[in-house]
Amino acid sequence: MGTLGNGTYNDLKPSVNTTESFVNIQRFLKKMLKKHIKIIAMEISSHGIAQNRISKLYFSIAILTNITSDHLDYHINLENYIQAKWKFFSQNRIQTFIINTDDNIGRTWIKKLPKNNVIIVSTHQTFNFSSFKKWIFAHHIIYKKSQTDIYFKSSWGEGVLNSKLFGRFNVINLLLALATLLELGYPISYLIKTCNKIQAIYGRMQLFKVPNKPSIIIDYAHNEDAFRNVLKTIREIYYHNKIWCVFGCGGDRDKSKRSLMGAVAETIADNIILTNDNPRNENQKQIIEDILEKCTYKKNIYIILNRKNAITFAVTHANIDDCIAILGKGHEKYQIIKNKRYHFSDHEVIKKLLE
Repeated sequence: MGTLGNGTYNDLKPSVNTTESFVNIQRFLKKMLKKHIKIIAMEISSHGIAQNRISKLYFSIAILTNITSDHLDYHINLENYIQAKWKFFSQNRIQTFIINTDDNIGRTWIKKLPKNNVIIVSTHQTFNFSSFKKWIFAHHIIYKKSQTDIYFKSSWGEGVLNSKLFGRFNVINLLLALATLLELGYPISYLIKTCNKIQAIYGRMQLFKVPNKPSIIIDYAHNEDAFRNVLKTIREIYYHNKIWCVFGCGGDRDKSKRSLMGAVAETIADNIILTNDNPRNENQKQIIEDILEKCTYKKNIYIILNRKNAITFAVTHANIDDCIAILGKGHEKYQIIKNKRYHFSDHEVIKKLLE
């Protein structure tokens, strides 16, 4: 259950919210029980926690991936957002906690959670694992254009994960998933063997590559930290070549992140095309002005409000060895302008351009 939909593998029905209402969750769980489904992975949003949509639910495992500034239009400030997340970890019935201690909040929380119920996941050499019974540590990571190799040690044993996914955040996600499945009793040798079969998730660091065209990556990144992660990952892999970044910001949402996203894009990317995301009822040009506020040079920044035209401009002007990051909408197949929802898909535009 999550942003991409609810259901079984390859049979997802669209979700109204990342975390559904309490009634819809219970209805869904009952339906899955009838299908003899044994395991459910549920994406827990800060809205879902704050609005008690998951109260009274029992969780075998709770996973902290990371916490960065988001949804401040709803939570007002970062502290409220963090407290909403902590409410899930501290007030729900949870058997085991799996925590990414590369995250600053994660390192704080492990001091407050019951130690015997915590599993630690880290890529930091200096982290002290000795006081925890269960842990995974990635001690060496090799990033390639077609594969990521993750050398790890753990309380279950050691090995190498070969993954088609790339990016440091995907390394963390894979390690957290590995810890979860090991805790659920799956053999380590089977999981290592299975890892290279995992495909990129639709709209999440999804790579499009055809001969004689630039590489194109579509991702859902829509805040400062996600931008930094995505663009730094692309820079590590395409370090000799130019990066193009196509993005906008959603209207009627947290305005404070816009200028930060603009500054991060300008720092890492070579060329930026500012365009519409879901402007909703806000003035489209004002959103662009907000993004530009902390940009210093503005020399290689183009403004093309029509998103299809913006993507087309990037693909037709980039060199074969360049990489184009199209950020913000990911899996979405619509664009909201004023109060109307129009059909629009970054994927469809890209596929037509690459044909």
